[in-house]
Amino acid sequence: MHINPQIFREYDIRGVVDKDLTSDIVRRLGQGFGSHMAHLGKRELVVGRDGRLSSKTYEEVLIEGLISTGCDVVSIGLCQPQSIISLFSILIKMVG
Repeated sequence: MHINPQIFREYDIRGVVDKDLTSDIVRRLGQGFGSHMAHLGKRELVVGRDGRLSSKTYEEVLIEGLISTGCDVVSIGLCQPQSIISLFSILIKMVG
């Protein structure tokens, strides 16, 4: 499976649906990220999605990939990206 290296940006992953980003590629990205986080001892993850038509399917296969590595995943469903950033900042302050 070829993954276009151009999809990796400084703060996110972007690509053309069904070309750069397919269900198989998104699942593989979940497996890679899940493995990395598990290695760091961070097995509890949160996943959210935006309102694009492809997001629900990609959220599901991403979660499949994450779970396959032993991670526990909480899906917060449809949300704005800023919501995730705010939630992340709050959690860091709570945890220290």
